[in-house]
Amino acid sequence: MNLPGDTCADFTRHGEACWQIPEMIGTGIFKQIEFRSGFYLFIADYQVKQHCEWDIVFNRSGFGIEFCVSGQMQGRYTGMDLSVLLREGHSPLCYFPCLSVTGEDIKDTRRFSFSIIIEPKVFNTLVGGDCKHFPMAFRSIVDGTREYSYYQPGEITPEILSTLESILRCPLTGPTRRLFLESRILDLIARRLQQLDECSNTYPDDGGITLSDVEKIHQAASLLAKNMKNPPTLFNLARSVGISHAKMNRGFHQVFDTTVFGYLRKIRLQQAKQLLENHQMNVTEAAFGVGYNSLSSFSRAFFKQFGKNPHRFIRNRFAGRLTNSKPSS
Repeated sequence: MNLPGDTCADFTRHGEACWQIPEMIGTGIFKQIEFRSGFYLFIADYQVKQHCEWDIVFNRSGFGIEFCVSGQMQGRYTGMDLSVLLREGHSPLCYFPCLSVTGEDIKDTRRFSFSIIIEPKVFNTLVGGDCKHFPMAFRSIVDGTREYSYYQPGEITPEILSTLESILRCPLTGPTRRLFLESRILDLIARRLQQLDECSNTYPDDGGITLSDVEKIHQAASLLAKNMKNPPTLFNLARSVGISHAKMNRGFHQVFDTTVFGYLRKIRLQQAKQLLENHQMNVTEAAFGVGYNSLSSFSRAFFKQFGKNPHRFIRNRFAGRLTNSKPSS
């Protein structure tokens, strides 16, 4: 996304800039606020008319916190081979030695998100150098021991959502507006870091997962999809992608919001549903075709996932086709 130079001049004077999305692309705005050097807020509220790809290059190291309020966006970050799907309610915390993001917006989907970017020196000032409560992987970045790409999924809590809404409702202008907004941004950072702290208490050795871990979790998910009929054991799956059993379980929760078995069940049922929709198999064939050894277990799982048992699903689909194929009078 290339931003016009004359608008950048306005940003220099007032510390806040707003760009209108070109009508040929869609509707909405993209706003940038600089509170101080190395401390930024970006607000995106737009809807594109067609599939849209864009690039953002920061060319500096930085911490990033995203709050996706509405819509979804597929993103690929520096040092990451696989893309991450950012959906409504997600709030990832990241660190990148050189921030560069390639993103994709889906046609006719409203994207409404807040992004905070903080350079390391500013971040260290904010936390006062006290990072002993952070997970080991994140702590080593903050204290300067190591530098590598880091990604830790999170969620928008009701308290965070309330703070985001207060930013949009800000009635103030001038310097008082800047003070008000910065105080709210600091509140967001504190609440998101609290989630990281809680994660550290749960997993003392490593509460977050790195971008390399995210890639391995996606590799494990691909292996499950390819071998859903005869899936590997959890330990063999973890070993095959080079990750610990505990971190793989934690990673599936953070990346896919479910367990390894929950993910396997989901893709099995989606595949079975597609087989039934296309009339490629009957219920029994579909059940055994995706790895179920019990027809009753398959029927219960299918009903829980789609709200209908598989036989009723087939009948409804068949009835719908008959209705659509009747000649009009």
